Amino acid sequence: MINRSSASFIDAETRQGWPYIEMMKSAIFADDVAGKDILVLGAGGFTLSAEDTKGANFTYLDIDPMLKSVAEGDFLGEPIKGDFIAQDARAFLLTNEKRWDVIVVDLYTNAAAIPMHTATFEFFSLVSERLTGNGKAVLNIAANPRLTDRYSQTMDNTVRQAFSRCVTDITSYDDSLQNLVYLCGKRSSGVDRVARAYFDDTTRVTVDGYLSALHGSAR
Repeated sequence: MINRSSASFIDAETRQGWPYIEMMKSAIFADDVAGKDILVLGAGGFTLSAEDTKGANFTYLDIDPMLKSVAEGDFLGEPIKGDFIAQDARAFLLTNEKRWDVIVVDLYTNAAAIPMHTATFEFFSLVSERLTGNGKAVLNIAANPRLTDRYSQTMDNTVRQAFSRCVTDITSYDDSLQNLVYLCGKRSSGVDRVARAYFDDTTRVTVDGYLSALHGSAR
């Protein structure tokens, strides 16, 4: 209410949040997360773990030290599920070398603006560095899903340059700012991503697709 963005919502019965939050939760909990460490940069209303933690260890970080008490008393109506640290996100990653299984980035100063020092290649690269080997980053980026403006194009390119692979899920394809959820893997050193493409004279797309399907059915 303070920044007029209605940033956090929770259903009183289901304990579920906005559609993009549920999208993030489905990505986080797609694998067995019991005992794994999840860092959430930008706590909001602490809704990512309000429904269930699935046995994961949640650590929320936000710049506002009053956020936890306000959320518990006037929003969630119960204690948060996880730990809370009041600190700047980039400063925390720079001074804490712990590796996380999942890092969620949901940093906003209002409905559309991301703090500029947490919206750069250097910041996202730092997020990548703090992931475990098989860790994943889950990013909420407000941008135009059609990538028709300079900001949206540049943000998309910035994120994809900082990680080794990303897929994007969108809440709407409207020609306006929407929640784009990026699901990214840790960047590997020395990987030439441009060379990873299928070309007419050397394509392995059929073989690779078949092996991928076998792997999926084996699970």
